[in-house]
Amino acid sequence: MKHDPLTLYPVTLRFAAALIGRAPVRTGDRALPVACWTPPDALRHLGVDWALDLQAAVADWDSESILVVDASQAPGFAAQALGQGLRAVFLPAEDPARNDLQGLIGRTGATLLTRCPEPQEYWTPSLPQSRGRDRPPFAGRVG
Repeated sequence: MKHDPLTLYPVTLRFAAALIGRAPVRTGDRALPVACWTPPDALRHLGVDWALDLQAAVADWDSESILVVDASQAPGFAAQALGQGLRAVFLPAEDPARNDLQGLIGRTGATLLTRCPEPQEYWTPSLPQSRGRDRPPFAGRVG
């Protein structure tokens, strides 16, 4: 891993669509690598393929930024994702599944984090902007 995720600008990210059109985080004239942390329930609800797709989307958005998947509610899914190439996982130190994941981490070269920073931002997809809110829904349309 290029960077320690705990030293990067932390944001919460659930959907790759939140990266579309998003400019890099900057400090002065320098772009900052970002650690995108998933919400605790995301892996349990969205699954392994989602995590791997989101990891690829983050890498495509900025090759210096990384995805950290919160595995606290789905350590079994995390084990499966690690076997398929997931690079970084968060699991609290006291979690009973930690030893099992630690073994996978050693074999895959991924990173297991036991601390999670407070996010600086929650990135969500942009919603389409309405055009002409004060116009009736079918104004000007011939039908």
